Amino acid sequence: MKTLLSLLIMLPSFVFTGDEFKVTLEKSEIEMKAESSQSLEINIQRFQGFKNAKGKMGLSSPLPQGVTVKFDPAEGVMDKTSVSINVDNKVVAGTYDIILNSTLNHKTKGTILKLIVK
Repeated sequence: MKTLLSLLIMLPSFVFTGDEFKVTLEKSEIEMKAESSQSLEINIQRFQGFKNAKGKMGLSSPLPQGVTVKFDPAEGVMDKTSVSINVDNKVVAGTYDIILNSTLNHKTKGTILKLIVK
């Protein structure tokens, strides 16, 4: 019984919640016109062994022709970064889902930005 009690007391330190880190956007949807740019803040909430991990920002989806994105910073130990979205005159009006992601400790998680081009 003493061994079982000791094991139960130690269990909480080994329980895994499934949340290594989360990637969230300031806004999940933006509207833009051709020949425009806009910046958004990206938050990276870190848990457990990911608190001091170097991260790298990227994309998990192709971009529509004429849309470019730039992360600042794109790499480092950060809780926030920004993404600049540029839309040139070649972009066809419509709605596009862009998956922005962060990779920490060889794990990648992302969030979807809905881009509406008018």
